[in-house]
Amino acid sequence: MIFALVLALLSIFYLPSYYRQTKPDWRGVADYLAARTRPGDAIVTDALFDAGRYLDYYYPGPAELVTPALLVTNLSDRAVSMRASSGRVWVVTRFRPRPLAAVRLVEFPGLVISEPVVVVYEPQVLAAAMIDLMQQAVAAAPGWAAQMSAEGVMDPDPWVSRAAAYLFLGDTYRAAGRLPDAVAAYRGMVADSPTPAGYVLLAKTCEMTGQPEQAVQAYQQAVALNPTWQGPDTNAADALATAGRWVDAAAAYRAIVTDESTRH
Repeated sequence: MIFALVLALLSIFYLPSYYRQTKPDWRGVADYLAARTRPGDAIVTDALFDAGRYLDYYYPGPAELVTPALLVTNLSDRAVSMRASSGRVWVVTRFRPRPLAAVRLVEFPGLVISEPVVVVYEPQVLAAAMIDLMQQAVAAAPGWAAQMSAEGVMDPDPWVSRAAAYLFLGDTYRAAGRLPDAVAAYRGMVADSPTPAGYVLLAKTCEMTGQPEQAVQAYQQAVALNPTWQGPDTNAADALATAGRWVDAAAAYRAIVTDESTRH
């Protein structure tokens, strides 16, 4: 009897607040986009908590769903194609981006659509806009995660959320050919959420920028976090690093992590 009374009291105080939680209106966003997008359009999604996966589930329309990096990749060719089809770039974010004259912000519970009102096809302008968007995501991620936890909608880790935004930012820099900036973004990623895969990405990007010593250091961090990469081959790579043979050491570590990744 007492247990039943406790359950009843919990229902009285807890359930109303549960049903007042503001959950992201993916269906509303998808319906809005489906009614207004057309073939040749691209919809960019941000890095926060699988936004692209959720939108892909609900959106039935003709536009291509892309990450910022994918939009920027081969952007000159994409811009020509979009111009020919009168395609437009839409953006869906979990945070409210800074207002721009070229877009109209359409807000839904938990989500914001940046609807294009001025069509832009200049590759440099589009690339800069995607980089700026991901910089905003990095800045917004911890506060967004804390707000979601406070509202009981979900419980994302603030630093993992920011690491995901750093990953998207780094990928966008790489797609734009700005490799030193990509390295800086990936360093922010592993600082917030150190993972073997993150350090490998950092290491490979360091190699691309001609920094074999920094690449080796990142590979060593990756190996330290993944016991399956530790063994005789790693000892040999360590010996090359100790000898200051950074290029050879980086190649040896790269072979270790590449061989392991192909086995899984």
